[in-house]
Amino acid sequence: MKKYEKEIFRLAKRYANKKRSYLLVNPWQAKHMPVSPTDALLMMNDLGCLTAQKYPSARLVIGFAETATAVGAIVAANLADDCFYVHTTRESLAGEYIEFSEEHSHAVEQKLPSATLSHITGTPVVLVDDEISTGKTMRNMVSVMRQDVAGLSRQDFAAVSLINRLDSDDEIRMEEAHIAHCELCRLENIDYESRVRGIPIEAAQTATGNFEQRSYRRYRAATRVSDVRKGEWAGLYYKQCRALAAEVLSYLSKQLAGLDSALIIGTEEFMYPALICGKLLEAREQFELVRCQATTRSPIGVCIDGDYPIYEGHSLHSFYENERQTYIYDLANYDAVIVVTDADGDKDLAMHDIMAAFGQRCDRFCLVEVAH
Repeated sequence: MKKYEKEIFRLAKRYANKKRSYLLVNPWQAKHMPVSPTDALLMMNDLGCLTAQKYPSARLVIGFAETATAVGAIVAANLADDCFYVHTTRESLAGEYIEFSEEHSHAVEQKLPSATLSHITGTPVVLVDDEISTGKTMRNMVSVMRQDVAGLSRQDFAAVSLINRLDSDDEIRMEEAHIAHCELCRLENIDYESRVRGIPIEAAQTATGNFEQRSYRRYRAATRVSDVRKGEWAGLYYKQCRALAAEVLSYLSKQLAGLDSALIIGTEEFMYPALICGKLLEAREQFELVRCQATTRSPIGVCIDGDYPIYEGHSLHSFYENERQTYIYDLANYDAVIVVTDADGDKDLAMHDIMAAFGQRCDRFCLVEVAH
């Protein structure tokens, strides 16, 4: 298995966050920075293989929104086709759900539908996040589930992550909560607050420009994918995403003819289908460059000095709510930009912001709308 210590860790500074001033940015995660979708999926698959080796009987995987939704899907797929996958959400959720806090985050409250927890048939329950720093969020969630969900009071849990920074005291707290863990990369839990204190950051720019008259192609996919905010069997979800990607690429084949580069953008929690679309596009080898990333709710400071990871940022209207502010970072020149989203309603403001953020660096845009 590949060693990732020097490759999946970049230190950035959060913008206007008094709870935690730093952020560990993973260049391979296809979230804040553009990356080859094939490389991103290979890294996530390595974590999936590690999880399957350590916890082969697990049959319920819970991914954490918004950065670990794709990671969780791949971990579940590595366990078994009949492993049930669901991820937490900050979106509105119908029916009964449990709620817990991610206290250091820009968006604190997370929700998980209670009905999905009835699918537990194996042990442990696997919780997937991109990073575990103190384990407090995991312990908060497990405490709520053990208290509020019948049958979970004595259930074993395992925290699986790309990066683990638990110190010795945190390890003891996790053991006392009966939460095991495994990870791709173990980092020392040093004082990152002091390391980012002197970094001169700026806020992401508001996307501006007279792009209302520019057009973008809109494609409503016939293939539906399950809403894994409510949960789905891992094998079926993967097949749905593959079928969606094949349909989208069939449509785009004419639109992208003769082009050399393309960027696939997922939206907030909706990352995995965009990555699968990107991987299939990259496998065709008709492009010199295919990259994938996603919009995010996370406000990160921008700095052009040295090797700081976030050198450009733009604030956008969310694809899900016009009143919500989201962001996209580290843009580059592409021949085509394809946004893949499961958002309902009007998405014109968000698409116009995307086009404004790219300015003259791209003149061909497509919105792929996916239904559940």
